[in-house]
Amino acid sequence: MCRINQDFYEDISSNAGCIVRVGDRILSLTNRKSSKFDIPGGNMIVGESAQCTAHRETWEETGFNVEVGEYLGTSPKGFRFYACELDDDFGGKVQKFPVPDWAQFEVVSIQLVDPFITSPKEWRFPDQVVQIRDMFNHIGSEEHKAHNTSNQ
Repeated sequence: MCRINQDFYEDISSNAGCIVRVGDRILSLTNRKSSKFDIPGGNMIVGESAQCTAHRETWEETGFNVEVGEYLGTSPKGFRFYACELDDDFGGKVQKFPVPDWAQFEVVSIQLVDPFITSPKEWRFPDQVVQIRDMFNHIGSEEHKAHNTSNQ
């Protein structure tokens, strides 16, 4: 079942992923083929909304049942990004997470990283890093926090 914050529901189909901010870090995975950082996300299934794609792909790659929220942007190749929230922020103490058995063919590791101290060449899609950093900052903005707080 897809978890979407209904305040942000969209009826759009697209490949999509989640930007998950935990304090001053972003949830990233290390892709098995490239050995580089990536955000959770991937290809849609026919008839699936972009938000459900972001939710499903994040669960398949990390095991986290995130809630998909605000649309953040689209890459030049049409990949849609959403602000997604974890049920727990882990108190900022946990930096690495176990990879679910079912995801190990695609994912080497799951971790929280500071997107501003990583180099674009450390990312699977280096041309997206500036956009990812901008979206990450948007999630941390006071306006975004105030909107999410007023809807709870």
